[in-house]
Formats: sequence, structure tokens, C-alpha cells
Amino acid sequence: MLSQTVTVAVRGDTIDEVNETFSLNLTAGANVAIARGQSIVTIADNDPLPSMSIGNAAVTEPAIGIFNANFNVTLSAASGKTVTVVYNTASGTATSPADYTGVSGTLTFAPGVTTLPVAVAIKADQLAENTETFFVNLSSSVNAVLNTVQGTGTIINYVPPAPVSAGFVSSFGAPSVTPSALASVATQLTGTAAESDDDDLTAIASSAALVAAPSGECSTRQKATDRALEDDSLWLDELLVA
Repeated sequence: MLSQTVTVAVRGDTIDEVNETFSLNLTAGANVAIARGQSIVTIADNDPLPSMSIGNAAVTEPAIGIFNANFNVTLSAASGKTVTVVYNTASGTATSPADYTGVSGTLTFAPGVTTLPVAVAIKADQLAENTETFFVNLSSSVNAVLNTVQGTGTIINYVPPAPVSAGFVSSFGAPSVTPSALASVATQLTGTAAESDDDDLTAIASSAALVAAPSGECSTRQKATDRALEDDSLWLDELLVA
């Protein structure tokens, strides 16, 4: 017999990877001279490239400072190769640099890594406006097939907290009050009537405590002296916070 076969089992996998090699060596021959003692074996990879996609991101615009919108770029499967892709932002109804800071660059996935983020800085804005959008686009991938190539960034309008205010009330009407943060309301009478005259109103400077009514509203009433004001002075009926 002039030849013999040496069988080496090769294990399969589903990871896209570079071709691999190993060697088979012959040693210690008996009654034979070894002309070539090593053979190089190549395992050719036959697994498909992973697909790549980018997700969307939604953030509420900050009242102050900067907040990042993070877009996740993912591979459908881990790769045994280094995977790269180019990314860049594009404006929609949100524009750079007014609403966000535009970015561009290259993501590099080391072998085995399946997810990397693209961070876009969202700028503070307290203007009343509609929800705005911008985009992050992927291109020029290496060792991956592009699937979803565009992510949408949604900037949700900042809504400031409701203001807390108190109003002066006369017989001509009672403005509304938001009572959530009030513990007391200062009261004072003003007008053209003199404080010291017998026929005039006595000025009041006091602090009227807010009391929770059964309905959950807060109210207080402080009656003024039942006297007329001279000339064109106002008749101050009451002070009401409701």
C-alpha cells in the first residue's frame, strides 16, 4: 500500500469568521524516510454575515443642560470578525445645532460584541413647541449586512410645571389661585382713603392662613371695615383666595 488517509474531524459552528488553519505533522518514521513532515489544513468558513440594525430613541428635552439620546446599533449574531459601520446624523423637524449636536463617525465591533450605542446630545429648550425628529443613518458596513439603516430620534417638548400664584380680590372679580405650594397669603388694603381718618378705611396688614376646604380647595376671607371710601375710592368688600 502506497498511501494511507488520516482523518481529522472538523467541528461546525454558525459564527461568521475568518478562514482558520491547523497543521498535521509526521514524526518518527520507521523504515521510511519522511520527505515532507507537515501538511497545512484550511477550514474555509461558510457562515453568512450577520445583519446590522439601528433602533430609535425618544427623549424629553431637558430644561437645562444636555441629555443624550442613545441609538443602539445591533448585530443579529456575534461575529468572529471585526465589524465596522459609518454613522451620521441628519436633521428632520429638529435641526442641528439648535436642537441637537450633529455627530458622525465609525462604530467598531470587536469579535463577539453585538451591541454598540450612538449618543446624540439633545440641547435644553423651554420653548413651547411641537414634538421634533431627527435621524441617525448607517452606511458602509464591513463584515455585516445592513438591515435597518436609519434610526429616528424623537424630541418630546419640555412642559414646565404649573406656576403658583395669588391674586388680589375686590368686588370686581376673583382671579384663580393655584394653592399647591401656599401656606399663607399676605393681605393689605390700599386706596385713596387715609388710614387715620375716622371716615376712611383702616388699613390691614396681616397674614391670612390657608385652610383646606372639604372640596380640596384652599380659601380665606378677611372682611374690611364697613365704611365708605371718599371720592372715587374703591369699596373693598373682601379679600378672597380660592
